[in-house]
Amino acid sequence: MGINYLAVLVATVGAYAVGALWYSLLFRRPWMRLMGINADHVGGMPASRAMILGFISTLVMVYVLSVFVSAAPDLGGALIISFWIWLGFTATVQIGSYLWEGKPIKLFLINASQSLVAMLVATIILSLWR
Repeated sequence: MGINYLAVLVATVGAYAVGALWYSLLFRRPWMRLMGINADHVGGMPASRAMILGFISTLVMVYVLSVFVSAAPDLGGALIISFWIWLGFTATVQIGSYLWEGKPIKLFLINASQSLVAMLVATIILSLWR
């Protein structure tokens, strides 16, 4: 089965929207406090540039996710694949910020749960738009 590029784009927008809601409405204050940043600069660069690069990063993630999801027989199988990808690759990499960088466990939980929800949203869009 080929890649549906329009579905990848829409799923990217969906996953990115999860992050926008997560870090602006749902967890903005605790995330910014735990990160020690202000609204104007993220990671030493202007927020607008970080948002563009974040969208591109999400696009790459969703494209790769679409390859795996396309092998699933149905939505349930696709969600299981997505969960295992998140657990095996995303969560395990993100835990390093807690283990080695001294970041609070609450920050890991905010970031890792956002990644999971974003991947599941992308998976649902990709699966339903075959």
